Amino acid sequence: MKEEIAQRAPADIQAVENTLAGDVLNNQYVEGAYLDLSLFKTIEDDENTKKAITETAKEVTIELTLPENLVNADPSFNRAYKVIRIHNGEPSILDTILEGIKLTFKTDRFSTYALVYNDAPVEQPTPDTPTLTDLQVTPPVKTEYTVGEELDTTGLAVTAVYSDGTSSDVTGEAVLTGYNKDQAGEQTITVSYKEVSKTFQVVVKESGDKPNPDDKPGTDDKPNPDDKPGTDDKPGTDNNQNSGNGSGQNNANTNNQNSGSGSSQTSGTKTVSSSPQTGDTQNIMLFVCMMILAGGAATVILAKRRRVR
Repeated sequence: MKEEIAQRAPADIQAVENTLAGDVLNNQYVEGAYLDLSLFKTIEDDENTKKAITETAKEVTIELTLPENLVNADPSFNRAYKVIRIHNGEPSILDTILEGIKLTFKTDRFSTYALVYNDAPVEQPTPDTPTLTDLQVTPPVKTEYTVGEELDTTGLAVTAVYSDGTSSDVTGEAVLTGYNKDQAGEQTITVSYKEVSKTFQVVVKESGDKPNPDDKPGTDDKPNPDDKPGTDDKPGTDNNQNSGNGSGQNNANTNNQNSGSGSSQTSGTKTVSSSPQTGDTQNIMLFVCMMILAGGAATVILAKRRRVR
């Protein structure tokens, strides 16, 4: 087999360019070199005649040494090689295997070949990207609702915690699910950010005034322990009582006493509706005593006048 750099035939160049621009290579490869691979069969005769073979029944492995100008010397790129075979004007793309500077491929046609290559940047290792490990959720201020009320997120705070110990506020990016304003009862609200979720509870009550389950009946008005039964109103203290001593005196103030006939009369009696207090009782008793003494003095005077007559 003869391997040598071939001259670029116009038809071959056009075929290679069309292949490079086609759907398979999509202009990602560039021309490197043209090779002319010829296979000969030697006929043993007087002249050792050589006969060119253009096709074989089975594929033959071809090994090439890369031209120096096509060896990749830049470690920041990876270079990949392919072979475009032009046989009878028809192009074919052949895969290659690179070992060092040796390039191998298989073919069963022998004519013009174009060596093309592609340079791709080497992927540089990047530092580990922190991953989300936890969410810290501060529930909203309002956690009790009436049926029909929308969820109020005032006070809600969501903080993302990452594997490197850093954190960030993601309240605006968090997604809340699980609230149903038309369903009464305790509801679980789920806060989600990326692959992490946390929950908090709210209560939705029926419309109308419902007693708070924490309130117990009768606890609003408690009796004062200092109040004793019967101290405000004493039975029988609203009515006037007579002294019952036969003197014709009442507990009320009495006017126009001691008429000229010598008999004692009471008039202008006033009714006292309130029960006397301690100080009032003492005054009444003193007044009664004075009235008794005055009545006795009047009796003595009348008796003396009768004797004089």
